[in-house]
Amino acid sequence: MKVINRQIIRVVSKRYNGAKAKTQNETETENEPSLLKMKLQELAENAQPNNFDPKAGVIEDALPYNKIELHHKLDEITNNPSNFNYKYQQALGITTIPNSASKHDKEIAMNKPWTGEESLKDSSLRMMNDSIKPLKTGKRIMTPPKHTRVRIHDAREGALDYQLNKISEKKENTKDDDDDDNWGEMYKERLLGPTMLLNDSFSSVDNSIRSLADQRIMDAKRRGEFKNIKRGKPIDGGYSSMENMFIDRTEYHLNEILKKQDALPPWIEKQGGCELRIKRFRQELDKDWIKCAVNTILDMNKNEKDDIILSKTKIYVDNELNDNKNLLLRNNEWVKNKNSYLESMIRDLNDSIRGYNLQAPLASQKMYLLLNKELNSCYKRCAPLLITAVKRSLLGDDDNIKEIKLNDAVSYNGIPQRTNIVQKESESLWSMFRKVF
Repeated sequence: MKVINRQIIRVVSKRYNGAKAKTQNETETENEPSLLKMKLQELAENAQPNNFDPKAGVIEDALPYNKIELHHKLDEITNNPSNFNYKYQQALGITTIPNSASKHDKEIAMNKPWTGEESLKDSSLRMMNDSIKPLKTGKRIMTPPKHTRVRIHDAREGALDYQLNKISEKKENTKDDDDDDNWGEMYKERLLGPTMLLNDSFSSVDNSIRSLADQRIMDAKRRGEFKNIKRGKPIDGGYSSMENMFIDRTEYHLNEILKKQDALPPWIEKQGGCELRIKRFRQELDKDWIKCAVNTILDMNKNEKDDIILSKTKIYVDNELNDNKNLLLRNNEWVKNKNSYLESMIRDLNDSIRGYNLQAPLASQKMYLLLNKELNSCYKRCAPLLITAVKRSLLGDDDNIKEIKLNDAVSYNGIPQRTNIVQKESESLWSMFRKVF
């Protein structure tokens, strides 16, 4: 126990003496001044201003200049109106642009400097450009097509390379693969039969297909199937064509479905009925005016001969067709008697036109009817028919005036119409039943 205690005392005494020596060395180093500290103190002393230095407290410029003289020169340049170069410095700068400069550089030099605000012209142009989708240009670099000989040569070379690659791959196979090939050759005749004798190369298959196609084409020519072929019909590009580029995809497919089903929008049916009513109204107006015009001409020339009456009628017709307002055939009493009836008819027709315009698109809408306009058009339509009507009246065939052909055959798409309701051709029940199967 005494030996152990002595060893412990020695270790503790060594550690204490070492720590004491270390603290003495640290205090000695702290008391010594460092070089960095001495340099900083020297710089601080040099930076302090001195009362005896005239430039003390004045910051020196990087580039020394005479400030008063320079400001005086700038004021002279700005205030002198006779300084041509300063006043038109932009125009003079444009004249010094070299001819080799691009158009873009010249436009930048000639434009006014930007003030930070977008002009109305630039904003409207930007909005117009943003509202239009850019066109699909497709391939920008157009390469000329290869000649047929070159294409055939490339195809032949490709086929030969393919066959050579197959041969080289077979040679590189292992012995197991060779055994598999031998097994395939052994059972090839049993599995393939006579087809193993045919050549399965690319050229032979191509020639066989081509000969088969040529044979079928020649047979079709002998039968006359190429005589009545419809030519010149454009190919439907579908949704990706240029015409349908700006149409919504859903709208395009809905229109295609309606087109295939032969479905008509309601405004087209309304259009047929509206046009039919207007046509019948004008035909009745033409008939009434021809009767009135014939009676008016005969009353005005009661004691005249037939040739004179016909010559005067021809004069009326020429004046009407040439818009000569001096001698026109008119009957104010007939207009006065028919005024209330015509106004009610035109009001009814305008109501039907209004209902049609509410359903139809803007491009297919109709204008409203006006009484004066309809009367003037009636006079011009009936003018070429007055001579025949007067001749029949002079010959004593007054009843046939009612039967003058004024496009009396009222029809819609070749179907005779008896009422204001448009009658359409419908498919028979047997044909509809046959289409189901």
